Formats: sequence, C-alpha cells, structure tokens
Amino acid sequence: MLTGDKQETAINIAFSCGLFQNYMEMMIVDGSDKSTVTSQIQEALEKSKAFQKRSVSTVNRSTESSRISMSEQGKTSAFCLVIPGPSLSLVLGSDLQPDFLTLCTRCQAVVACRVSPMQKALVVKMVKDGLGKVCLSIGDGANDVPMIQAAHIGVGISGFEGLQAVMASDFAIAQFQYLKRLLLVHGRWSYRRVSKLIFYIFYKCLAYAFIQFFFSPFNAWSGQPCFHQYMMQFYNVLFTALPCIVFAIFDKDVDDLLSMEHPELYRLGVEDGIFTSKAMLSWMGSGVYHAAVIFFFGYYQFAYESHPFEDGLDGDLVQFGILTFFVLVVIVNIRAGMISLTWTWLMPASLILSVASFLIVAFLIGAIGLSLGALGGGFYLALYSAMQSARFWLCGVITIFIALLRDYGWRAYIRLHTPSEVIKRQVAQKKLNKMKTAVAKLVEDYKIRKENVFRETMIIRSGFAFDAPSGRQIGGSAAKMPRVPENSSASDL
Repeated sequence: MLTGDKQETAINIAFSCGLFQNYMEMMIVDGSDKSTVTSQIQEALEKSKAFQKRSVSTVNRSTESSRISMSEQGKTSAFCLVIPGPSLSLVLGSDLQPDFLTLCTRCQAVVACRVSPMQKALVVKMVKDGLGKVCLSIGDGANDVPMIQAAHIGVGISGFEGLQAVMASDFAIAQFQYLKRLLLVHGRWSYRRVSKLIFYIFYKCLAYAFIQFFFSPFNAWSGQPCFHQYMMQFYNVLFTALPCIVFAIFDKDVDDLLSMEHPELYRLGVEDGIFTSKAMLSWMGSGVYHAAVIFFFGYYQFAYESHPFEDGLDGDLVQFGILTFFVLVVIVNIRAGMISLTWTWLMPASLILSVASFLIVAFLIGAIGLSLGALGGGFYLALYSAMQSARFWLCGVITIFIALLRDYGWRAYIRLHTPSEVIKRQVAQKKLNKMKTAVAKLVEDYKIRKENVFRETMIIRSGFAFDAPSGRQIGGSAAKMPRVPENSSASDL
C-alpha cells in the first residue's frame, strides 16, 4: 500500500482493511540516514530468513497433503513492513534496492507512508522490473496518476477526489470492493478469451497458408494459387470473422458466482497456464495438420486421376480450389465452436452464417462475372458443376471427419483422464445445476399437490346464510333452508 498519510494513520488503515493482521510481526524501516536504513534492512532480512527456515522445516515434517512447493514457501512468512517516504528515498535507485525488494517479497504486506506521487511510480517500476511480474495499481486521486501509469494495468476509482485517476487508468470502478470481481471474474474471462483467440487466429491463418504451400510443388513453384482471388480476400474478413467476435464477447468457462466462490481458479492467469509456448506450438501443428488433410485428401480423391462428374471429365484447378476452400471454411468454423464453452444461440448462428456466406459470395462472384463477361464466369460454371457432383459432397464430408477426429479424440482424452481444475469445477457446476433444477421441480410439484389437496378438502362457505341457494350447505351443516314464497310479506315471516 502506497499512501501519503502519516505513519500512524497508514498503520491503522492497514489494520482496518485487513492488510495487517494481529499475528503478524511488524518491521519498521525508518532510518534517517543510509547506514541506519542499511542496518535495519539487513536485520529484517536475517529475521525473515530465520523464520523462513523454521517454516520450511515445519512443512517438511508435515503430512503429504499439507506440503507446499519451494516457490510458495516465501508466502508463509508472518511479517509486515512499514517504511516512510524519507527512508524510501534512500533506498530507491541505490545499492539497497535489491535487498529491499527481497525483503518485500518475504513479507505478507508492505506499507509505504508519506510518499510522493513520484515515489509511488518508482516503487511500482522497481517491482515491475525487479520481479518481472504483471503489476496492477489502483488509486482514486490525482496523486495516484503516476503510479497508475507506471503499472501494467491501472485501475481508477471514481470518488470524491475527482476523475483524474479514472481518466489515466485502463479500468474504472466505483468502489474498491469491486476490484475482486474485476480480477476474479472479468480478469479470468478476458485472459482466457484473448489467449484462445490469439491461438485460433494463428491456427486459421496457418491452415489457409499451408494449403497454398502444399500446392507449390504441383504448380512447379510458379506461385499459382489454388484459390480464387476474391475468395482469399474474404477469408479473414467475412468467412471466419463472426465466430471470433462471438467468442471474444460471450465465452466463459465458468460462471461469475463460481469464480467468486473459488478464487484459486485465478491462478490460471497468474501462472500463465494458457498462453504458453507449448500451447502455441500445439495450435500451429493443428493448423499444419488440417491443411495437409484438406489438401492431399482432396487432391487425390477429387482431382488426381479421378472422374467426379457424370460426363467422365476430371476436376480442374478451379473445382479443386472450390472444394478445398469450402472444406477449409467449414473446419475452421467448427474449430471455433469447439473452443467455445458458452453455446448460446449466437454461436451456432455465427457458424451457419459464416459457411453460408461462402456459398452466397461464391455464387455472387460467379454470377456477376458471368453477366459482365469478366473474371468469374468460369468460376460460376465450375462452382455449379462441382455442387452437382455427389463426389464433391462425399469428399468434403469425409475430409471434415478425418480432420476433426483427432481434435475431438484428444479433447475427450483430456477431459476423461487428465482434467484440469477448471474442468473439475465445470463438472461440479453442471451437477449442481442439475440438482438445483431437480429440487426446484420437486418444490413446485409439492406446492401444486398441496394446493390441489387444499381445494379438495376445503368447505365453501357463504358470506350470509340467507344468500345460499337451495340445497347448499350453510356453515358446514347439511340442513337445507326452506324457500320463502315470492308473494309473501315480511309480516308473514
């Protein structure tokens, strides 16, 4: 915590907000000269190191279930550090900075009080450069602007101190308590969406490019493309764009309530568990594999020494390009649906529209070219001839099946044999949702049965006995009221 308040006020704020706890041992570095600050930092380092050794020895004697890794042993310390601004100025930019940073990593909480806006920015820069971690700064006033701008991610709070921090930040919230939801819910979702989307874009571009690469030996390395020029221009703009947009906006692996209840899921982003080099190579290999299946299977089954048409003619380059491009668009869009874990009506609609857009654009280009006598006339005739061939559709379906069989098989193996923590939470959430639905149905059935029983057993009573019609029970009695003649008067009664 970096604040401009006095030392006593800063300590009280740290205790009131839960940053400091009563079991923590407080270490204060408040020397007025460099030698005093140096001795205080060294003394604190020795004390924290001794405590860390005792913690490690205690952990090693514990059971297997309570053991922690070496990277987490530094987090078991029960120290908190307080340093005022004048002492901090002696540390920043000097040879004491590495030792001070090491001391900060061994403490559970650090409070720097009476610091200037520039010192806040220097502390953030020290942590960012020294640890190589992603830093987030949050503030609500104009004096927090340098700190917010120095961090990787800046969060501004709109409050009584103006909107300077909000205007300089990446994200704006109304209260400090909303930071939890911003990180645990929206932070997780955004990290997963961006990572998966980057992988997917690389994958679909490699699948498209390697089909052209595999075609190069067959065209004598002349640079002749196997796709129509207009189809290539619409590939990223129209044919594969809608699923990317839907995925980037609506996809989520677990809902917000589960993310708030299980903060450990946030470790996936802290440990960079998705955006890794291994995952990138896997997606790139998948793109090359799909390109190979699409090209070679289509070439040897549709174009090479085959007769796909009723008149005995072989498929030409244009028809082969139509087949491979159509299969490519279908496979790439299905792959986008596979990485999406939130299937609303928008995702299947975007997949259908993407594939349908290829057919619509292909016919439009061919029809316009045919009517104007320009480029595209031959494309229209080839497209019409290919669409009439049963072998075209059979080859397309078989190619799609073979290409995606590996992806579906690997995904099933991961979910069954080596599920991640997120997958386990997804299964638990699905079971919980089914249980909630069943309980709600039972409660609704019970209410309906109770209401039916009440209706069958209740006795209908009239407001006034004399208003009851002939033969009706009055007040639960089986006796019938005698009817009074219409021509009788009140005196006769």
